[in-house]
Amino acid sequence: MALKTTIKKIASYAAVFTGLLSAFHVPIKANVLIDEIVERETVTKGLTYELKSKFTQEGWVDLHVLIMDLYEEQVDLEILQAMDVFGKKETLKTFATTNDKNVVAGINGSFFNMKGETSEPVGAIYEQGYTYATHNYNTSKQSAASLLQYNDGSVFFDFFDTSFKVVTALGQELYIEGINKIDVGKMPVVYNRNFGETTKQIDQRINMYKVVVQDGHVTQVIPPQTPAYFPMIEEGFVIGLPEALLEEGTYLEMFEVGTAVALQALSKINTDELKLALSGSGKVLENGQYSEAGNLVAKNSRHPRSVLGVTEDQRYLIAMAIDGRGKSIGASHAEVASYLREYNVSNAIQLDGGGSTTLVSRKVGSHNIDVKNTVSEGTERKVLNGLGFVSLGEVGPVQSIQIVQSEARVFKNNPVQLEVMGFDHNSNPVTIDYSRLAWGIEGIEGRWETNTFIPTSGGQGVISCYYEGLTTTVAIESLDNPIDIEVSPRVLSLDENQTGQFTVYGTDSSGYQGRIHQGDVTYTMRENQDIGFFQDGVFYANGKEGIEKVTISMGDKKTTAYVVVGNEYNTIRDFENLDYYPRSYPEEQVTGEVVVDTQDVVDTSKAYRMNYRFSQSDKTQAFYMMINNFYLNKATDTVSLWIKGNGSGHQFKGNLVDAVGNQYPITFSHGIHWDGWQEVEAEVPAGVQFPVQLDRLYVVALQSPEPYEGTLVVDKLSAMTMVDTSNLRFDEAGFINDPLMAKVKPQESYEIVLFGPTSYKNRLLDSVIASKVYDNMNKADYGIFAGSSDVDTSKLTGNYSVWNNTYSEAVVNKTKVITLGTGSGGLRKTDYTQYSKLKNTLAQTSENNILIIGSKNPLTSFTDEREGQLLHTLFKEYMEKTGKQIFYVNASGYSTDVTIKDGVRYIDTSGLWYKVQDRYVDLNKMLYQVRFFVEGNHVSYMVEPIFPAVQISE
Repeated sequence: MALKTTIKKIASYAAVFTGLLSAFHVPIKANVLIDEIVERETVTKGLTYELKSKFTQEGWVDLHVLIMDLYEEQVDLEILQAMDVFGKKETLKTFATTNDKNVVAGINGSFFNMKGETSEPVGAIYEQGYTYATHNYNTSKQSAASLLQYNDGSVFFDFFDTSFKVVTALGQELYIEGINKIDVGKMPVVYNRNFGETTKQIDQRINMYKVVVQDGHVTQVIPPQTPAYFPMIEEGFVIGLPEALLEEGTYLEMFEVGTAVALQALSKINTDELKLALSGSGKVLENGQYSEAGNLVAKNSRHPRSVLGVTEDQRYLIAMAIDGRGKSIGASHAEVASYLREYNVSNAIQLDGGGSTTLVSRKVGSHNIDVKNTVSEGTERKVLNGLGFVSLGEVGPVQSIQIVQSEARVFKNNPVQLEVMGFDHNSNPVTIDYSRLAWGIEGIEGRWETNTFIPTSGGQGVISCYYEGLTTTVAIESLDNPIDIEVSPRVLSLDENQTGQFTVYGTDSSGYQGRIHQGDVTYTMRENQDIGFFQDGVFYANGKEGIEKVTISMGDKKTTAYVVVGNEYNTIRDFENLDYYPRSYPEEQVTGEVVVDTQDVVDTSKAYRMNYRFSQSDKTQAFYMMINNFYLNKATDTVSLWIKGNGSGHQFKGNLVDAVGNQYPITFSHGIHWDGWQEVEAEVPAGVQFPVQLDRLYVVALQSPEPYEGTLVVDKLSAMTMVDTSNLRFDEAGFINDPLMAKVKPQESYEIVLFGPTSYKNRLLDSVIASKVYDNMNKADYGIFAGSSDVDTSKLTGNYSVWNNTYSEAVVNKTKVITLGTGSGGLRKTDYTQYSKLKNTLAQTSENNILIIGSKNPLTSFTDEREGQLLHTLFKEYMEKTGKQIFYVNASGYSTDVTIKDGVRYIDTSGLWYKVQDRYVDLNKMLYQVRFFVEGNHVSYMVEPIFPAVQISE
């Protein structure tokens, strides 16, 4: 009697799904949102990529989101995995680009063992039958939940339970350890076509008899080391019987050729209509309720996370990758739930997270796949599988075109490169025949070089492109003569015989910046011209070390910079003779040893071998090579180290202690994914005071799904020795030639005088300066003491205010004055509620001129650069929308300067903070006050020395 493969249906999925309502609700405590930035782009018809950057009370959270319309027939799902070797690990991008279908996006998938080149997932994988499963999984205990897609396209999430046995016509039963397992003990395993063409891969690992079952009958019994070919019929399979199992019983007698055999797979999941299943881990949401069902990793800690969810109306599948361990802080389990609810998700599961969190998507207008998120280990981790999004539509004729310009704003004579993207009716990219493009320009003059436009006059223009009856346009602004120029970098560091280039930027009269064409710039070297020369804006270093001061000019606008030649790596020989000892964290979970290796080395005769063992844990573990009295005496910004890797994916770090006791962790590798020797580099943080002590090298695992035992070897520590630039002096060129900067006080204007920090007076000179400031304040209509202040109010007779590191607002003669508390490095860390207050104040401000005062410059001195940029964008967009003028005064530091960016004036002023050099103070060039002159709706200003220069007649 022929037995067919049977599936025990405990209940239909729909019935189970409706009965799994959570019995209780756990409140989701979300991080307080301050602001967010959302960017969207169409990947293909039915699939959108969205980057949502949330600025929160605790920091930034970056959400990378794929939104799939499950009702759209032109997009579908696909499990991404290795096509050549079963269980082989590759990067998600590799999986996406080597798949034989048109994969346009993807997210990483199942948990797996990171050790080795091949691995098995945690949980069941199903696509055209079982791809992987283990016996009695998710039966007694719910562990890994799965995404389940059915043939009608619907998507659900449930714990895919799996139990297997084979049954003969005589009623004999044999329980099966799993489907397509790689790690085999002595239990039987079933293999099918999803494993590959033959059993060769498993035969190379273990001695196993193969029982071939086709049409429900045994057709062959193949001995060990001889691969079995899989039956090409859907229900054919191979039963693998390890030799170790046969030593305990006569199992081969059950499977004589011709015997009727059936594989029974028991599950509550209805696999009759199941299209695919991809395992993840625990649930996040269930029927709209917060859930902690299943296995959760570090649920109360913030980490990178990958999640899948479906909306309440079953219309959209959401794939979300949350960045962490970098500029984005990651998310806890509850925070993940709150972020998913923003997309109306009612059911969701976690996928593998941490260093595995990866989301890829096709570039707009391109067939190329890009990694969209910031992977936490610095490089993409090799994973076991992922969920792919496939475009099913054939590429049709071009329906729309779009221009992508290299720059929207340039100074004249700078080339603007233009790219044209084409799209069909499904938003799929269409290749453009550039020979059939036609271009036009209105509003400004210029010349064309194929698909490059070079403006030769200033002004605003519109570029038009014509292609096969389609037209599109893009705006361009050409800036004329700058009012000021600046250079980046200020110090150009080169190795001998290397080339390098300064980038010169100009600021126009409206405060907008653009790059200056190298042909319009003149470079003049002063003294040490034998270290190299300039040609067409490029500096060519000779074979000689040295420092050269360079004057960079465009017309009458000048600035200075330096070229430094001679930085190079030097091996630190003292590294061969370290005084070291091992240390573990946590001590009860991590063990290891450090030994000298004289055989496996890179240079000389000695390296250090670190043998370590991590326990299974979702917590951070580390093994240290502690070092006594080892110093880097010379200034350096980079150190390198040779590491013989072990493919573990673990991080490798060091720790520096500088001359004043500050500690600085440094990272050599965000993930050791290589075997054999490799040189890695770590940057020494800015501000380190030399000499610095390297007091440890260590290997770190942020989590260990399985116990791990491994070895690393380190050798040849080198440091980038730098030419000393501490005494470089840049020419003072005065303040920017700002049209709003007055030379004299306008008559009949209302004067507001501002002076910077006055705290920490410790010299008699400070009291003299303060008296002068009080006199100036009393002569003005209004005075402002900005920054950290120590004011003797008895010396003041007029109206004034004092900055005190809190939010405030006032109107002073048609000028809105706002103070911000930024003393802790920005608004968020000082008082995050200030941001909403500032936005509300700006929205309700009727005054045309706004003066904002803080103690940190958003452009240069916010500890969170992204927060500084967010604040600047707020100012910029507000000015563009309203036509009003914003002045931002930063009262801190040791210098006074003016910067105009996108029309916003940033004024740095130092107050009483000044530098003494050789017991000498140049009062005229170090101590300034800022005077604002209000004339109705117009405000001008002057940055004026407290003590004017005195010219003595001969």
